[in-house]
Amino acid sequence: MYQSNQKLWKIVKEQGEYYYEIKLAGEIVDRIRIDEPALHYLKEKQALC
Repeated sequence: MYQSNQKLWKIVKEQGEYYYEIKLAGEIVDRIRIDEPALHYLKEKQALC
């Protein structure tokens, strides 16, 4: 069971691309590339540097 305050995902940048990185029990289980419309939205909302 995971604590409710445990963050299971984060945004990472690798080789010029942004990804959602999903972790469970400290292990990376999936990485999903963020497409251009989503990237624009995240930058607009200042979720990215």
